[in-house]
Parts: sequence; structure tokens; C-alpha cells
Amino acid sequence: MRAFAETSPTEAIVQAPLAQLPWYHHLALIHKLNDSETRLWYAAAAVENGWSRKVMAHHIETKLHERSGKAITNFVTFGDKWRLFHGAI
Repeated sequence: MRAFAETSPTEAIVQAPLAQLPWYHHLALIHKLNDSETRLWYAAAAVENGWSRKVMAHHIETKLHERSGKAITNFVTFGDKWRLFHGAI
């Protein structure tokens, strides 16, 4: 086991997102989504954020995957200014 772990020390060995979800999450994914890529996106998000089935279903219905990452923000700009101000850049 140690030899196996030493072969890839930087990668975490965990279950796939679908394997970490309860059965009722799977049912919601199957009944609400037709695309397997989208199912995997919601499964990973549910695991990462600890969503209940009801919360995940809400995000599916409001099409979170289509809105994700598209918000207008100044975080990167502010973060760069902060790092520049503190001498991190």
C-alpha cells in the first residue's frame, strides 16, 4: 500500500463524486437531467458543497451549471491589487 501511495503522492485517492452521493441524489440526477456530463457536474458540486437532495434539485431546476462562473466580479482585480500592495507580486 505504501508503494502504491508513493507512486502518486500529489493526487488524492478518493471515490468519484457519484459514488459519494446517497441513492436519492442519484434518483434526482436521473429524473431531472438527460445529459451525463451535466449529471457529473451537479454530482461533483453536491459533494463539494454538501448539498442535500432538495438543494441539489433546486440548483438543477434553476440551471446553476449554466450560470456558474459568469457573474461579473472584481475579485481578481482586487486580489491582484491586494497582492501588489502587500508585495506578493
